[in-house]
Amino acid sequence: MKTRKGNLAAAIILVTIVIFLAVDAGFYLYNPNRFTTSSPSCVLDIIRGNVLVFKKDALTWEKAGNGMILESGSRIKTAADADAVVTFTSGTTTKLEPGTDLIIDKIEDSQSTQPYAVILKQQSGKTWNQVAKVGGKTSFQIWTTSADIMVHGTLFSTEVDENGKTTVQTTEGKVGVSAGGAEVQVAAGEMTEVKPHGQPSAPVAIPQAENELVITVNQPVLSLVKNPIGAIIGYLKNGAKVNQISGSSVSAVGESGSTIRIREPEAGDYTLTLQGITDGAGKISVEGFIGGKTAFLSIESCNITAANDTLLKLHYNVIDALLQCTDASGQGTTTGKVALASDLNEPAADINSTQTQPAPVDTNKTSGTPSKKDMSSDKGFTWFGIDKCGPLTRWVSIGCFLFLIVMVFITMRRKT
Repeated sequence: MKTRKGNLAAAIILVTIVIFLAVDAGFYLYNPNRFTTSSPSCVLDIIRGNVLVFKKDALTWEKAGNGMILESGSRIKTAADADAVVTFTSGTTTKLEPGTDLIIDKIEDSQSTQPYAVILKQQSGKTWNQVAKVGGKTSFQIWTTSADIMVHGTLFSTEVDENGKTTVQTTEGKVGVSAGGAEVQVAAGEMTEVKPHGQPSAPVAIPQAENELVITVNQPVLSLVKNPIGAIIGYLKNGAKVNQISGSSVSAVGESGSTIRIREPEAGDYTLTLQGITDGAGKISVEGFIGGKTAFLSIESCNITAANDTLLKLHYNVIDALLQCTDASGQGTTTGKVALASDLNEPAADINSTQTQPAPVDTNKTSGTPSKKDMSSDKGFTWFGIDKCGPLTRWVSIGCFLFLIVMVFITMRRKT
């Protein structure tokens, strides 16, 4: 009798093992989400603070890591003191400002007969979007609770307040905003508002910035500014244009130089890195505006070379909502010289770090699309491909494993 029971228990254990392996392998083979190496995706970079991510097929929110790969269906939330940037393979970037809730609804790779398409659902908060043109075929949309926004290559911000009102401000290009059966075109320097269940208001001029910081270099250089929270604007060393500061702009690099305009600058330390396209003496002008009028002006002369970077460090305060330029010690207001150092390669390399900034994407290649293989360091311990399954298949696999353990325990107890 005992022998029969022992044989029966052994058979049950054997069948359980076979079922467990078959279920796990079957769900892996037939799960459409397993083909992740070619799935359109994007990269999430953390500028500062805590950021949460709810991935497609996940069970709970998880803390986001720098360089995390996300696919369609992922949801991102930034804390009240957090900023993050999502970079798509087209070169388009979306910066999430503090208190923003964003869903990546759709990412569609560029095809010969189909444009590269991105659709985002913005639940709340503010985003700053730099939309790159890929062969004139880029399609970029943001859906909010009160409006649909569509562009093909521009700089604009979208803000959804606690009442559901959507505000769109365009810095470059033109943005189409539609709601309630009406549509308006918001040109550069204009804004519109859409209340829930309403129509877009007629575009009006964006109010003048209370504070503005303007940095001009009078010779061809790749200029890059890093602000106190870690956001950057300008050109990376590979020539890629980047803009992570809402409402700000950077001009094209020309023979007469380039200009970076920072709207409502944060108080604190700024770093300006200059990489010369040609060698020569240059002048760097840093001008602060309050209400459209010059508050301070600093002009510095220096030699700018292509071989070595020039690093300029600045410190600004915002006192009573007014921009103040301070001396190197940060003690007093000054319109004199600011701290300047030449040939500082290491700090400049830190600002151009590929850890936080995307390299330009070759749109003629599809191999540049990020994949889950690149995220091996972000995943936990994997066993029998359990991380490749959806929520239901995970629980089935785990249930079978637990049942196996229980049966082994019962068998051992009966034998003893």
